[in-house]
Amino acid sequence: MIIQVNNNKIYWEFIRSLRNDTRLSDSFVDHTYISQESQEKYMSKYGSSYYIYLLNNIPVGFIGVVNNDLRIAVHPDYYNKGIGTELLYSIIREYPFLDIKVRKTNISGQQFFDKHKLTYTLVD
Repeated sequence: MIIQVNNNKIYWEFIRSLRNDTRLSDSFVDHTYISQESQEKYMSKYGSSYYIYLLNNIPVGFIGVVNNDLRIAVHPDYYNKGIGTELLYSIIREYPFLDIKVRKTNISGQQFFDKHKLTYTLVD
């Protein structure tokens, strides 16, 4: 069973590990390496804007909205299990008018948002 929990310091490294995961390099608009120090600084400021999704008490994804911009990721080991869809619909109820940016090279991201009939902006 997937449950949503509020982000807190114990999940900051999980988020950082997904952001730095080379399998997800096309998934993030800004994909520079995130140090532990910069993650702590960022999460201290925006961490309350994120939710963590747990499957059997294991973090499998995160979603957040910072300045109306969507931040979403699912651990690659948990792709194609409906987790991304669940994350997306949970946040859309709270933020129906999100800015969604997708890299031009992120074809799977484009397909995901197309499947859910959401508008997004392509970025380099």
